[in-house]
This record gives sequence, structure tokens and C-alpha cells, in this order.
Amino acid sequence: EPWSVAVGGHCAKPGRIGFDALFKGLKTEERIYRLRCVEGWSMVIPWIGVPLSELVKRVEPTGNAKFVEFHTLADPK
Repeated sequence: EPWSVAVGGHCAKPGRIGFDALFKGLKTEERIYRLRCVEGWSMVIPWIGVPLSELVKRVEPTGNAKFVEFHTLADPK
């Protein structure tokens, strides 16, 4: 903490959104993903989260928006 998400680019609501505010009012979903590789391994991954589309709708992308780009902190400490 304090985690937040910065939103910019072609959207009606740019800015920084706190982690709790970002997910407020969204319902979590549970999904099971089955991953299979051509090399022979497979995994079953349980996932709990919110659909990305719901988060994108909140920032109201304009007609000029063509993609979503993510950046994260890579800090080995």
C-alpha cells in the first residue's frame, strides 16, 4: 500500500485511481483456466478477479483509443 493505477491517453476520465476505488462496486468472478502446451505440460489455474472490460468502461475510452497498455514496477527489492 498505497497501490494505485494511473490512467491516461484517449479517455474521458484520466488520472490516478486508488486500488479500493478502482474495484468499488465491481463483482468478482471465479474462473478455471486450463493451460496446455505443445511441449506436453498442462496446468489448471483458478482465477478470481474482475473482467478487464468493466475497468476499461470506467475510464470511458474515446473513439480514438485503439489499445490498452500496461506498465508495472519491476523492483527486485
